[in-house]
Amino acid sequence: MTQFTNEALADSVRLDSLKNELNTINCTSIIVNKWKEILKLYVNFIRKGKVEENDKSVLESYSTDCSDLYGEAIHLARAMANTYTSTYYDVHDGCLEESEPRVTSSQKSYALSVSPNPTR
Repeated sequence: MTQFTNEALADSVRLDSLKNELNTINCTSIIVNKWKEILKLYVNFIRKGKVEENDKSVLESYSTDCSDLYGEAIHLARAMANTYTSTYYDVHDGCLEESEPRVTSSQKSYALSVSPNPTR
């Protein structure tokens, strides 16, 4: 039991350290700032085991961003949001006009002719 308590304390210290490091990042990039804020929400999520009520509206706002534009941080926000809601956020993707569809299928058409018809 003592070892478990010591490991939990060490994890807590690591999470505090990570949160402090995130607070030191000073960048004007929108993507970096989204990552920074979403990772802070993730640290809170890991620590509490759930999304806090005061974090939900911020998390849902990030979840509606286009992941094609802002990357994997948006998927992380959506994963956390989906622990308490069943909202389908993927409808917000496909925001880049020149992007290719996620799934492409190629269909070929074939003409088939069978003769003579032996069943008559």
